[in-house]
Amino acid sequence: MICVEDNTVISMPKEECSGYVEREFEVLVKLLLERGFLYCADCQQPIYSPDELRHHAKDRVMASIPPDEVACEESPAAD
Repeated sequence: MICVEDNTVISMPKEECSGYVEREFEVLVKLLLERGFLYCADCQQPIYSPDELRHHAKDRVMASIPPDEVACEESPAAD
């Protein structure tokens, strides 16, 4: 598992990740309403509503989009 909050790979999420959230639907909905979106790591798509969240029940849902360290190098610049 990847702990996005600490940017580390871990095996015991509850003990090692400060940003770990239990995978209960009600907890995820609360987090979704607080942050405005969640991210599905399997589909690589943002989730904006509880209805969308239901479709991702078996997916790896994260509280934020993982950082892409090389995006700035791959994206064309505009003047």
